[in-house]
Amino acid sequence: LDWPRPADVGELQSFLSLCSCCRVFIPQFAKRAAPLCALRSRKTEFDWRPECEAAFSDIKFALTTPPVLGHPIPGAPFLLDTDASDWGIGAVLSQVQEEREVVLAYYSRCLSKAERNYCVTRKELLSLVCALRHFDSYGLSSGEPFIVRTDHASLQWLRNFREPDGQLARWLALITPYNYQVQHRSGHHHQNADALSRRPCAKDGCNYCRRQEEKARDRIDIRRTKVVVDSDWGTKQRKDEDIAPVITWVEAGTKPLWQDVVSCSPETKALWAMLDTLTLTKGLLVRKWENDNGTKIREQVVVPKEQRQQILWNAHNFGHFGRKRTLSEVRLRYYWPGMTKDVRMVCAACQVCGRRGKGRPGPRAPMQIYVTGTPFERVCVDALGPLPLTEDGNRYIVVAIDTFTKWPEAIPVPDIKAITVAKGLVDVVFSRFGVPRELHTDQGRNFEADVFKEVLALLGVHKTRTSPMRPQSDGQVERFNRTLREMLAKVVDSHQRNWDRCLPCLLLAYRGTPHAATGFSPAALTLGRELTLPVHLLIEPAPGFKTQNEYAFELHTRLQEMHELARKRLRLAAVECKQRYDVHAKVPRYDPGDKVWFHCPDRKVGRCPKLQNPWKGPCLVLKKITEVVFRIRLPNGKKRVIHADKLSPFTEMKKEEGNGVVIST
Repeated sequence: LDWPRPADVGELQSFLSLCSCCRVFIPQFAKRAAPLCALRSRKTEFDWRPECEAAFSDIKFALTTPPVLGHPIPGAPFLLDTDASDWGIGAVLSQVQEEREVVLAYYSRCLSKAERNYCVTRKELLSLVCALRHFDSYGLSSGEPFIVRTDHASLQWLRNFREPDGQLARWLALITPYNYQVQHRSGHHHQNADALSRRPCAKDGCNYCRRQEEKARDRIDIRRTKVVVDSDWGTKQRKDEDIAPVITWVEAGTKPLWQDVVSCSPETKALWAMLDTLTLTKGLLVRKWENDNGTKIREQVVVPKEQRQQILWNAHNFGHFGRKRTLSEVRLRYYWPGMTKDVRMVCAACQVCGRRGKGRPGPRAPMQIYVTGTPFERVCVDALGPLPLTEDGNRYIVVAIDTFTKWPEAIPVPDIKAITVAKGLVDVVFSRFGVPRELHTDQGRNFEADVFKEVLALLGVHKTRTSPMRPQSDGQVERFNRTLREMLAKVVDSHQRNWDRCLPCLLLAYRGTPHAATGFSPAALTLGRELTLPVHLLIEPAPGFKTQNEYAFELHTRLQEMHELARKRLRLAAVECKQRYDVHAKVPRYDPGDKVWFHCPDRKVGRCPKLQNPWKGPCLVLKKITEVVFRIRLPNGKKRVIHADKLSPFTEMKKEEGNGVVIST
């Protein structure tokens, strides 16, 4: 009790080391020492607050108070109480001795930074796994049954997965030798393990739990389940309001007139039209069906509505084939009017197939054109590389192009960090041509970094960006990147390490060549004159004698005429390009609240790209930003702004379980 209060981290560490030797006798030690443990962090200033003083006094009192711990008795059942909180996990091992519960040992520890991000369920599972490891010396793995008590009912969730992987698989492998039974009790009766949560975590509370649940739910079961056609089907056929009248007609052997069936349902009318092919076999209404060659006749059972989904999902889940093969599988034994449409709906509603999808999204959205009218009003920027390391230490190219004059800049840089890109733009582009009104980039981390945005904000530049995975939105600079790569490939040496020294001459050639969209060279629209290229020196230039004022007046007039003509040509080129692009385009019709698939062909390291599913969903449309850009919420809860070309409609269909049918989700 006379231990002095620690004055620095060193004295605090000495005190905690002493306490740790006796922590097995101190219930809830991790919780009680948490304020003191937090002061040991290098990132935290040593600030002795009231909660630290309270924890210091509490632990000193616990060290001087003799706890009563029992000794284990062979044959008596063990009780293991586990619990977790936001900062640590704890467990109490006890045993029933002489009709009373005796504590044998305590266990607790603080959670790591990564473990603190776990959801409640995952923390509770961690507390169980760690407690079993810690108390294994008491013979818990001997095969004798014992009880695990927890206030978190979802611990049963741990055993509900088939073929788990990752962390969950390792946990299951560790607890398999233990013969325990999980017993849930309310937090009010779970004080010895400090109950902090009395309900399971929310479904989307933890990405790991959510992914494991999706894997278990979406696992494809290709075992073929035989649908038994028994006498109950005959009863169900007679109870079906569309099939019952047809059975009556077949039994009577008469075909009613059209006037008598005109008021019946469309399905009844369809069966009436093929009444000659229908017959009763063992009390079942069947249809005799010839194959396309007319060489074989099959009997198809007319399926009542109650059994159709069972048959459809069973046939489709046998390999998750497409519409034609699924329809062929169903047609072998069954028939009902409209079955082709139902097969199409089931295949479209299957989320396992939806995640795999096709090679690319469906019809593209109409092109959105953006035309500027003055030089360096809008500049598009991108990074090209990595390229071979040059003698000057350069590996990347920062590319900038003016969308009006098509004037390009290519800046060789050693890296593409935000500060490097910002410095290159200021030194080369902004210092020569002034600050643009708008700067357009993709969503690279360097362009989205705070330092890059702060530089632009300081200069008064409005920054825009493309939608994710949509390089077409930055098409001008992407097209110039391709041209620049082709030019470099033709002039670099065999070692390819002199590309940065080739850039100035290549830029000279590009700037002095007329552009297809404007009809003028970038130099003419920017400088008001053509650049003198080596080919021009073959002919002696005509002498010119003009004063500075005369030249300035003519330059101003010439630039006005060229800019006006360039604006007209740019608008015409944009309209023509849009007309060609929109030939097969389709206006997207997604409203807030709609569910969609999101095409995201991200490649995970260590996974085979050909076996990965490029579609994510279902995603929820939250807002329509423009005609072709939407804000959506992904299954993991994250929100993203996505172009319509990356979206596809999500089809939902009610699915029913029963009779051993494998349900696709």
